[in-house]
Amino acid sequence: MEDNRKYSDKPLVGVGALIMRDDKILLIQRAYPPSVGRWSIPGGLVEIGESIWNACKREIAEETSLEIDLIGILDINEMIQRDKRVEIVYHYVLIGFLAKCNSEEVEIDSESMDWCWVTIDEALKKDLTATAARLMRAKKMGLTPIMKI
Repeated sequence: MEDNRKYSDKPLVGVGALIMRDDKILLIQRAYPPSVGRWSIPGGLVEIGESIWNACKREIAEETSLEIDLIGILDINEMIQRDKRVEIVYHYVLIGFLAKCNSEEVEIDSESMDWCWVTIDEALKKDLTATAARLMRAKKMGLTPIMKI
């Protein structure tokens, strides 16, 4: 996969979902940069003209084959990664949703190496991306998601 997101001239908007089923959440292990091999939540980029809500549902369906119900926005964050010359390699504005799922049939695509359903405490023991860890802590602290108006 060619990484055409590197050294972008603008921030890219990403969406992802902390998907709950019973008392467990879905984690995926990333197959592509940034954060190859680390555990995260499924998600991806918003396409031009697409709402963040629709983008999140689409990305989850593409990456996991799951249909989800979005509950609300749990967090808005950003990831800025610089190289040794201090130039910006990646800049993402990341919108983290809370979602529920009633299905168990996960089928990951090539963007992920593995997946698992775990409790938040189990997730926090894994090698998580910073954004995923932040979402886990927010959920564990009982933060209430922002609802769509």
